[in-house]
Amino acid sequence: MYSKNVYYNYMKSENTQIPDQFNINQLSELTGFSVRSIRYYVQQGLLDKPEGIKRNAFYQRQHLEQLMLIKKGQDAGYSLERIDQMIRHPETFKPTPEQQAGALSVKTHIQLAQGVELVISPDQAGISADQLRDFTKQCIESIQNLKEKNHD
Repeated sequence: MYSKNVYYNYMKSENTQIPDQFNINQLSELTGFSVRSIRYYVQQGLLDKPEGIKRNAFYQRQHLEQLMLIKKGQDAGYSLERIDQMIRHPETFKPTPEQQAGALSVKTHIQLAQGVELVISPDQAGISADQLRDFTKQCIESIQNLKEKNHD
């Protein structure tokens, strides 16, 4: 049987033998995800569908890699929606660099409406001042439209 740490050991050393194909129970044991969770991730599109059907279905290393990305995202506190975005569009995901104790970060706070504030880190956002002004205007207009619809 596989242990939950086999995959991590495999990543550190090529001496650990992990098969190229897994049934769902083996994949569950390797990753620590329940069989039910694995099926849910397939249903939601977070995990590619297995090869084959029903009891003859099998998973490959790509599935193992995908599940480890999901686990990494969950361990970092991301929602499944955000993890899905990271998996589908990895080029748009820029992880926040780790801040060391005493590090200074500057953030811009923009009041959009009563109780609604936009917080932007200019060095990480990658948008110009003009783009930020346009975005802010669009946000304010959207909030006003929502309020008007609620009054109708």
